[in-house]
Amino acid sequence: MGAIFLIFNGCILLKKEGASKTNLVSLSLGVSVLAFYVVTFYYLTSETKVFNVNTLSNVIFVIAVYSYLIFCTAFIAFMLYSFIYLTVPNKKIYDFIIVHGAGLRDGEYVTPLLRQRIEKAVEAYLNSSNPYIKIIVSGGQGPDEKISEAQAMANYIESRTSVPIDRVILEDKSTTTYENLLFSKALGKKLVDNPKFLFVTNNYHVYRTSAYARKIKMDGDGLGCRTAGYYIPSAFIREFIAACVKIKWAFVVLYTLLFIFLFVI
Repeated sequence: MGAIFLIFNGCILLKKEGASKTNLVSLSLGVSVLAFYVVTFYYLTSETKVFNVNTLSNVIFVIAVYSYLIFCTAFIAFMLYSFIYLTVPNKKIYDFIIVHGAGLRDGEYVTPLLRQRIEKAVEAYLNSSNPYIKIIVSGGQGPDEKISEAQAMANYIESRTSVPIDRVILEDKSTTTYENLLFSKALGKKLVDNPKFLFVTNNYHVYRTSAYARKIKMDGDGLGCRTAGYYIPSAFIREFIAACVKIKWAFVVLYTLLFIFLFVI
């Protein structure tokens, strides 16, 4: 059922967002998982001696099953950790709210996804008990953009919200999530001693952003905003892949153990 859901979701995503490498993630994974199920069914119902690893096809099958179990376990753990992180309430008083940038529509206007981040940040700003809190809009100008993402967000805040524009700080040099945090932290430290940050992004993106915050020793917490349902599976899978890359040494150890086992037997 999981494979069918991913394929169905991938088709919806392509229809709504258009074809791109990132939008093909859900569909590609669904097809791969379905193919794995078909091959597994064949091996378990045919006369092939599945556990006789003396043949290349059986070695490949064992590796595929091993990989499936490892990544399924890791994915479940990743989902649980992300859910717990998002549901644990934060009671801190923050000095700055960072809004992570994203691609712009027509090179100068915020997209629905980015608008959700801004509105979540504005909500946090209005509910803050710190009268001096400020919003840092963070994002540089891409090669296909007419203005920086920070400027586009500032324009939206000025024209569409009640937040005074003098409470908005532009960080318009960053090009990655890591740089969003790093450069925003530097701006905050120029204005406040030991600043506390609340960084706002989409809920699927909070885990990785939080990992970067810990890496640069930022005193901050993540706040996730709502994401269109059809977009979540693909985005969450991409975040999972990024998390796996960060701990690739663990997978190297696991696969080393497998190959030692195959070599011994």
